[in-house]
Amino acid sequence: FSNFCSIKSWVDKMQEDLVTLAKTASGVNQLVDIYEKYQDLYTVEPNNARQLVEIAARDIEKLLSNRSKALVRLVLEAEKVQAAHQWREDFASNEVVYYNAKDDLDLQRVFRPHSILALGRENKPKTSPFLAKMAYLT
Repeated sequence: FSNFCSIKSWVDKMQEDLVTLAKTASGVNQLVDIYEKYQDLYTVEPNNARQLVEIAARDIEKLLSNRSKALVRLVLEAEKVQAAHQWREDFASNEVVYYNAKDDLDLQRVFRPHSILALGRENKPKTSPFLAKMAYLT
C-alpha cells in the first residue's frame, strides 16, 4: 500500500511539473498579463463556431477545386506533349548519359551537344513545351 502512495505522489509531481512546463513554454501567463495591460485597446467578442467551420470548409473546398483544375490542365498538356514527342530508339552508347548521385558529376560530359539531356543536336538545351506550359500554369 505504501508503494502505491509513493507512486501516486510521483505521478502527481510529474503532472504538476508538466503543467508548469507547458504554461512556461506556451507563454500563457504572459498572454494573460498582455490582455490585462492592453485590455482597453481591443474587444473580445463571441463568435459563431458553426459559421467559422463552414467558412473554413468552403475555403478549403475552393482551394482543392482550384488545385484539381490546375492538375487536370497539367495532365492534359503533358499528354499532348508526350503524344507529340518524337521518341528515338536508336541512341548510340555514347549519346546516353546516366547520372549516379553517389558519383562525382562531370558537367562537361553531361551537357555536351549530343547528350540526351541537351534534347537535340544543338549546342544549347531546348526548353520543352511541357516545361514552358508548367511555368505558365504556376
